[in-house]
Amino acid sequence: MNKNNVNKSSVEILRQKAEELLKKKSEAKILELIEELALQYEEKTKRADELFIANKALAFLNKEKAKHAAELIIANKELVVQSREKEKRAKELVKIITDSQRTEHKLQVHQVELEMQNEELGSAIELAKTSSDKYIDLYENSPTAYLTLSKVGEIIELNPMSSKILGKDSHLLRGNSLGSFLTNNNRAIFNLFLEKIFTTKHTETCELSLTTHTRQSAQILLSGIIIANTQQCAVSMIDITEVRVMKALQESEQRYRTVVENSLQAIIIHKDLKIVYVNSAAVKMFGATTKQDLQGNHIFDHINPDYHQIVLNRVNNSIGTASLAGLITVKYIRLDGTQFEGEVQGSQIIYDGVPCIYITINDITDRRKNEQEIKLQYQKLQKVYLEKDKFFSIVAHDLRGPLGGVLGLTEVMASENESLTEDKKKQMTLLLNSSVRNTYNLLENLLE
Repeated sequence: MNKNNVNKSSVEILRQKAEELLKKKSEAKILELIEELALQYEEKTKRADELFIANKALAFLNKEKAKHAAELIIANKELVVQSREKEKRAKELVKIITDSQRTEHKLQVHQVELEMQNEELGSAIELAKTSSDKYIDLYENSPTAYLTLSKVGEIIELNPMSSKILGKDSHLLRGNSLGSFLTNNNRAIFNLFLEKIFTTKHTETCELSLTTHTRQSAQILLSGIIIANTQQCAVSMIDITEVRVMKALQESEQRYRTVVENSLQAIIIHKDLKIVYVNSAAVKMFGATTKQDLQGNHIFDHINPDYHQIVLNRVNNSIGTASLAGLITVKYIRLDGTQFEGEVQGSQIIYDGVPCIYITINDITDRRKNEQEIKLQYQKLQKVYLEKDKFFSIVAHDLRGPLGGVLGLTEVMASENESLTEDKKKQMTLLLNSSVRNTYNLLENLLE
């Protein structure tokens, strides 16, 4: 039996007692019953208030649970958004790493190519060293006398032929003046010869008479030029009184021709712009079969027209001087019509008794190609990094607005929760949901 039935039964009993007492006309008993009824009513009222308070507390707890559930839903959506953003970033990082690996592979290939070229360069250097040793041997065993003189004519270095002509050992000649071996009327000519060498910085020659303790008089031909960046000059001395010196000169010329013919550089000699000599390297470089395919041709037949005036100016500037022209790049034309870039350097020489232009050419086509490829790969890599930074900047900018709105709404809801009405809370919840949905849609579009 529930409490209501018990209370109802008690009231009936009291009512019956009251009726019996009224019948007996007992006033005191009636008052006691009335007081008892009042107490019971007061207790029922108190219990009703307690039930009302309990219902109100239960309703508040239900609202808190609903609020907590909404927060969990929002947090779950944020986790989903963060998870998708991380997935997107991971995909981007995988793409960047893949592109970097491809670029690294290409660079490794280029490195191998450069190493192969370096090996070839090492071989060329070794060959040059061999040639240098040959020149040293040529210097020591040359039938021509070579000396290194100071600005005042003091002998600094000399080869054995110089010692032979001067009639003394090398260690006795070093430090002495070459002028001391000349006749009195030739010393002024010798001093003028030295002055011209250091003033004009061109090759100077003179003929002198010298006297030694082994010979009364000998005619010598001096030819000298200043040694770059020094106060010294290199002088060759030829005893033109003996026929064997001419023979030695012919042998020296033959050695020079051998060096030229076997040079890795293309060597061309032309007179009045007509090719009179080419070495084997030039034949190969221009795609010829024999030297006769090139000899007799006009030099401009094998030069790109854009460079004709430049070459002509350099030729004109070289006439009358033995100085070496600076290194420039020129486009040349092979016999089959294809073109290549070559680094060229030249000067005027005497060939077969007449002034001619002597040039050396190095084919730099492969080097240019490798340099261009490395530059292109570097530019592509730079572009990838710039696009990556730009993309991250755009994503951060697009996400900042919606997330800022979400943050603002949650701060308002957290700080003013108690003062907000139900309609206001519902409105803010809808705004929060809309902002999160827009951010979600933005991330979906970015991931597509």
